[in-house]
Amino acid sequence: MEQTYPTLPQGVHKASPVWQRVHLRYLSTSQEVQKYAACLHLAPTPPNIIIVDDVSEFMLSRPTDKRSREAELIKTLALLHEATASLHRYHACTCCVQSI
Repeated sequence: MEQTYPTLPQGVHKASPVWQRVHLRYLSTSQEVQKYAACLHLAPTPPNIIIVDDVSEFMLSRPTDKRSREAELIKTLALLHEATASLHRYHACTCCVQSI
């Protein structure tokens, strides 16, 4: 499923050279997102962008009490924040200024 592309706009073909640079990951739990974010700096060629769609869906499969869900969400977002900071350093990105 990782190589299944989303529905493309009309006129864009899956064989387009742009799609050769796109790598999709379908993660189903917050733990998978956390593991991916925590290990991203170890990738031989880190991505230029990370898109996480519908973070709230990950939290629905987590513990039922509100405090635990919030803690899980905070941990997930913190790891994603650190991963993006690492990507900024790797790619020497100056387009986004982060205040840490």
